[in-house]
Amino acid sequence: MPTEYIVLPFDAYPWNLYKIPRGIQMSGKEWKFYGPWPVAMPREGPTPEYRTIWKNAFEAYQAHFDQHPAWSKTQMVIFFNSLDESYDEVSRERMFYFGRLLKESKASRLLYRVDGSYPPETTAQLTKILDIANLGLQNCTPETAAEFKKHGIQLWYYMNDAAITDGDGLKCRALSWYSWKQHTDSWDIWEMDFNSLRAWQYPKTYRDRYGAGMLVYRGETMGLDEPAASIRLKGMRRGSQDYEYFWLLSQTPGGRKVADDAVRHVVHGSYNRKASFGGPGMYIHDPDEWDRARLKIGDAIEKAQASQT
Repeated sequence: MPTEYIVLPFDAYPWNLYKIPRGIQMSGKEWKFYGPWPVAMPREGPTPEYRTIWKNAFEAYQAHFDQHPAWSKTQMVIFFNSLDESYDEVSRERMFYFGRLLKESKASRLLYRVDGSYPPETTAQLTKILDIANLGLQNCTPETAAEFKKHGIQLWYYMNDAAITDGDGLKCRALSWYSWKQHTDSWDIWEMDFNSLRAWQYPKTYRDRYGAGMLVYRGETMGLDEPAASIRLKGMRRGSQDYEYFWLLSQTPGGRKVADDAVRHVVHGSYNRKASFGGPGMYIHDPDEWDRARLKIGDAIEKAQASQT
């Protein structure tokens, strides 16, 4: 199977102006490990030449991919890491600026992705330029998903809390169940192996966050020639498999309701940012009940297929 998405190397600024004064993520990728690409902003601001360079770079990427028909199933995504969670006015305007710049180019295959939890007025502006909205789960409702879908926008959500090493063991599996329940198109997690060269010995790797992003351990830490998957990564895989069961059943007559009822039986409340993901009341904490729901879905798929033969 081809890679579904590839994130292209575009970025606009060396750091996020909202985060730096507030002491958020002062080290790592948003501080010193990358710079603007393909070109930095001139001192006098965005000149016509600056805009042309960006548009040409967008179009050159599309032209490169268009030469290879076998790559047509891979979607090219532009995500400005330095404008991640752009909550101040300057960063928001930059987010809009580059989105409009991409839309003005002829690179229609390149998708513009923005991450963050924004107020309605910002979201309304984003619907004019966006292809992928990656929001906090608290901002994702079936109504929000329907509204974005009207504009041809994919709705994802991100949930860093699920990957913490000492969290509830069902959190990672729950990601896909919530995606189905809230009608989002996908979900994603910040970081695969943050600081993993020392994480095997010291799980507290990210300030006060215990093992955030510990999904894969680099094998050399343990004397291995390949990476080692964590139990959290395997939980995400199990949840993704569950989601495919829901989708298969939804393609059969009356199957969508059966899948929805099964998910609602296991996953109850919505996510409140003030509470921990997976806290009491959000879902059933008995893993056997999750597997019973999965078996029920599998039986329903089998019966539906048998009735069609």
